[in-house]
Amino acid sequence: MFGNIWHQGTVYEATSYAVPFLIQLVQDPATPDRVGILGLLAAIAHGASYLDVHEGFLKKYPVKKIGVPGTEEFNRKKERELAWVAAAHSAVAEGYEVYTALLDSRSQIAYAAANVLARLRVGLAETSELLLDMLQKESRGRYRAGLLLLIGEHVHDSAEIESAVNTAATAELIEERCAAAIAASRKMSVEISPQLRDALIDAICDEDLYRHFEGLPWDASDNIDRDALFVRDPAVSEAAIERLLAEVEAGRAGEESYYTLCRLLFGTDGGFDPIGLSMMQQRTIDAIIQAIDDRGLSF
Repeated sequence: MFGNIWHQGTVYEATSYAVPFLIQLVQDPATPDRVGILGLLAAIAHGASYLDVHEGFLKKYPVKKIGVPGTEEFNRKKERELAWVAAAHSAVAEGYEVYTALLDSRSQIAYAAANVLARLRVGLAETSELLLDMLQKESRGRYRAGLLLLIGEHVHDSAEIESAVNTAATAELIEERCAAAIAASRKMSVEISPQLRDALIDAICDEDLYRHFEGLPWDASDNIDRDALFVRDPAVSEAAIERLLAEVEAGRAGEESYYTLCRLLFGTDGGFDPIGLSMMQQRTIDAIIQAIDDRGLSF
């Protein structure tokens, strides 16, 4: 069913009609794989229109079968898809009370339900309080980190959220500090304290960032926006570049560090000027060439 009513971020006309049945299923303790069903509901709550998401791409690379952006036919199809998206989101939101009730189980299901709640655009203040309450009561580092990711995903802001994120930035466990950084990168209202600055640099430079969140009852990679980490604070980005470049030049960097360093310095659109390279860009190119010559690295 997952691929029939949600596929790679896209929802369809039938999606909103299927959601009430999914909500009924997660209420029944006898239903197999309720965690998986909640994951589907969370995906639908974040689902989008294919044409709306890909309109820019289709302007550059038109596909005759799909339609040409800007034409009356394309706009009509896109509006129809956006109506499906709104209906799907509303259908998931109808289960708000069901998801909050599931939080009482303090099990994998509770965290899968929290993932759904974090993606909804209803009950924002109440959801924030629920997530913060779970964070306060949770002692397991990975699950605390997961809750911080959900707090970053959730659109509601408050002084209590800012305090929780800043406190987590000084946690003993690296996964909590990285999760605090990820949350701060998505919440522009959170002021970057010295502790958060260090956590952001750690998260940007961490080659195992995604692994810290493996084992949670949802795909936490969906909550990690590396581009947001890169641009959250220019001073942070500069410090991360310095650290990564030092690791590269010392021969201690892994593949992910090279990738991150190039993203930070050169971007992803190939728009940099090969003639007017900055000193940092030139040092990076020299270090990559040296790594290829010395250690046979390939990119």
